[in-house]
Parts: sequence; structure tokens; C-alpha cells
Amino acid sequence: MMMRMTALEVESAVARFYGIRETIMIPNVSWGLLEHEADMVIVKPSRWAEEIEIKVTGADIKADLKKNNVKGHKRSPMIRRLWFAVPAWLADNPNIPLFAGILKVEERGRVEVVRPAALNPNARKLTEKEMYKLMRLGCMRIWSLKKAAIARINQKRYERKYGAI
Repeated sequence: MMMRMTALEVESAVARFYGIRETIMIPNVSWGLLEHEADMVIVKPSRWAEEIEIKVTGADIKADLKKNNVKGHKRSPMIRRLWFAVPAWLADNPNIPLFAGILKVEERGRVEVVRPAALNPNARKLTEKEMYKLMRLGCMRIWSLKKAAIARINQKRYERKYGAI
């Protein structure tokens, strides 16, 4: 039986694949740096950036083709490679653009490169200012997650004291 994976599970597997101690990884970059939305931006120690589009259904992939994300990669000088990270059952989806690499994520979190990503010929390494901006965006994400975690904890406390709503 095939188990459906969540975007969070795919994202977590990709983070382990790239190495959380070796790279800078920022999820959900939607403003402040790129002209398009990116599910995840990974910056290697060399200051080259790669974009990961995380898709968990065929409809996600089709919808992405209608947005500017895929086209944005080709024109953004900040993104060297574009990857689609997908559950194993989606790895052969014909709607994934040919220039995009495919990272197949197995149910247990193992990641395999199915197809390498083409190099963006217009790409360049990130500047120090761009690196700072990206890291700042990542730090902002942490505080948003902590705020959500606190709200969840408070909700559970309330439910224990007064019962579920």
C-alpha cells in the first residue's frame, strides 16, 4: 500500500539529503530576495544557490507550471539549479520541466537523484548582502514557527483544563 507523503516530510528528507550542518536552507522564500516564490532555497558553502520545489501530488506539479516559479528560475541569476522534490510515485511525472532535476523521496525519507538539474547559464554566486538577507528570512521563519508552537501548546493546555472545543 502506497502511503501519501506530506510536503513537510518531503522537505525534511531533502534537508537531511543536503546536510543541515553543511548548507544554509530557508523554506518558503516568498519575498525579500527572489522575484518568485520558492519552496526551499539551499545555499552551499560555495555561495551557489539551488531552489527546491516540493510537490506531493500531480495537481501540485500542474499548478506550478501555471505560476511564474518555473519561469522565474530561468531568469533569476541567484538560482543555479532547480529541483523538484517529489514522493517516489511522482518521480516519473511528465509535467516536471526537463531542465529541472528530480529528487525522489522514498517513504522512509531516503532521497535519490533521478535526473540531474540543468545549470542556469545566467547564475552567479550570491553576494554577501544577498546571503545576509536570506539568513535573515530564515531567522524570521524560526520565530513564526515558535509562535505557532506556543499557540499549539496553549490550545492543548486549554483542552486539558476545559475539554476539547
